[in-house]
Parts: sequence; C-alpha cells; structure tokens
Amino acid sequence: MVSGYEGRPQSRDGVALARLLGFAWDARVLAVWVPDRDERYSVTDHRLRRARIEASQLLRESAAELLAGFSDWDLTLQPASTPARGLHDVAAEQQASALVVGSSHLGPVGRVVVGSTAARLLAQAPCPVAIAPRGWSESERSRPTRLGVGLDGCADCESALGEARRLADRLGVDLVGLGVAETGRRFDRQKAKRIDSQLDLASASGAQAVRLEGHTAEALAAASHDLDLLVVGCRACSGVVGHPLRSVSRRLIRTSRCPLLIVPQGSVVPGNAIV
Repeated sequence: MVSGYEGRPQSRDGVALARLLGFAWDARVLAVWVPDRDERYSVTDHRLRRARIEASQLLRESAAELLAGFSDWDLTLQPASTPARGLHDVAAEQQASALVVGSSHLGPVGRVVVGSTAARLLAQAPCPVAIAPRGWSESERSRPTRLGVGLDGCADCESALGEARRLADRLGVDLVGLGVAETGRRFDRQKAKRIDSQLDLASASGAQAVRLEGHTAEALAAASHDLDLLVVGCRACSGVVGHPLRSVSRRLIRTSRCPLLIVPQGSVVPGNAIV
C-alpha cells in the first residue's frame, strides 16, 4: 500500500487508514514523501543534504508512531514535479494494490473532501484509491466495527462486494450491503432486479442487506454516517481502465462521512502485496 506522507494532519489520516488496510490485507505499507518544489534539497551541497536527511528522519519517527505495532512498513523519498506525480510513479513501479490519501485540510472534520493531490490521483491512479476523512486518525471511528458496500445493480458492484467481504472477514467487523434503487422517473425495473440479486448475494455471504431509495450517491452518503468504511465499485475509474470516474464515486468523494475505498471492476488485492 502506498500512502503519501509529509507530516501534515491530512497525510497522518492517510497513513492511519493505510495501517488499517495493511493489517486487513496482510500487506506492506510504503509511506512516500514527495518534497514540495520550493524545498531546495541537494545531494551535492553538504548543508542541504543534511537538511534533507534530518527531515526524512523526523518524518520516519512520526510515521513510526502512526504505524506502531505494524512491522512491515517503510518510508521513502520520491522527488517529483507534484505530489500526485510522485505517488503515481511509486505506485506504478511497486505495482501497489492501493493508493491511500487524506482529505483536503479545507474540508470539514469528518468529511471526505478531495484536495488537489487526491483529485489528480483519482484521474490517473494505476490502482484502487482509498481516502480518509479529515481528522480520522484522531477519531474513535479509526477502530472500525461496521463496513458498508454500495450496490446499485452495476457489474462493478460485484467486485466491490467481494473486496468488502474479505475486508470485513479480516477485520472481524459487520458487513452491510446497501442496495440503492432510484425511484420516480428514474426507476429501472431490470436494474432493480439486479440490485435484488446483489443483495441476495450479500445476504448469502453473511452481510446484512439494507434497501435504500433515492439518488444513489446521496443515499450512500447518508448511510456513511453510521459506517466506519464504505466500499464502492468503479467500472470506469480513470487511470485504472482509462475512462471518467463514475458519477456515484465522483460525488461520494465529496460527501462521504467515513473512509472511502474505490475498487475498479475485476480488481483483486493479493496477499503480501504493497498496498
């Protein structure tokens, strides 16, 4: 698992979420520091080189506190033109199973609000992306008990359901399948049948099946108030399959009240991988 880390509160939230997912997936966590472009570090100037070493050491010490009890992790420095570019390059090189980031510091506490780095990653990430709400590392909700998965009848939801089931089993938490059927003029009888089938599949795997009505993104965002992690599918996640992000996922990254894991169709997180 690759998680951006430069010591700021939002990156602490991301590393804390990476720790949780790393335990669940039995995966190595790689914290990545991409220095700001105005931080003039040099490998030839002795003074500047020492400043970079000292900065890296401080980051490693603070990351160690966040990752206490987690043995398989490391911190690396990745120079790049932007943080998103650096994280993307490391994730692609390491064949990471997921990229984890925190929310924008401009958003409200407890809400997933994508900043510039996360927005760029969502547009070009080579793997699933997880986003932690602002302040999540200091919240009691960082110890999960209830995990939800969005089911709206689309094929990509089945990949999300499979990953959510594995996560719930490894974390020892309750799983809730959230089937959302849009009403009114948007009602689609065939889609409603697919949602029923996905809810039956969720029930057969031991999950609680909950039926919701309304706009899919709004219904899932409302349900996220009572969840500790929300998993959604992404049939068309840009950078994963090269198409625009689905509207449901795009809206949830602005409105979810719990960590969000966006899983592309057919994605499988292997054990002992860098997540």
